Amino acid sequence: MIDIFILIATCIASIAATTIGCKAHSITNNAAAASTHIMVSQALLDLTTGEVEEARNTIGSSRYANDNIVSEISVLELTRSYYRLTWAIERSASTLTSIKESGWEKFAASAISDQWKWHLEEIWLFRMGSA
Repeated sequence: MIDIFILIATCIASIAATTIGCKAHSITNNAAAASTHIMVSQALLDLTTGEVEEARNTIGSSRYANDNIVSEISVLELTRSYYRLTWAIERSASTLTSIKESGWEKFAASAISDQWKWHLEEIWLFRMGSA
């Protein structure tokens, strides 16, 4: 009779341990997803605000604006803008590397493709000198 109780108690303990493990895994995944979302959002914010926003405006104006506006942009201003944008891209690349090394890529894939895609493609086109 005691063997049956021990067997039942062991089964209950196994089920409880499995349930707790599954819940812990779920909590970890949720935390990873939230952390990854914050990292991606901060990197996107860095690419679209402040000095980087001004740099993108300067570079975009030099590329797309009328000649009279382009002639007002100094080489120094354009150079500073280029490096500000380059450093922002390096920070974004660092974020992507951190996400990749953490194994959280699956949590960032849609955010990266949806939120960053246009920005990075536009920057890449400028860098390559394409229209």
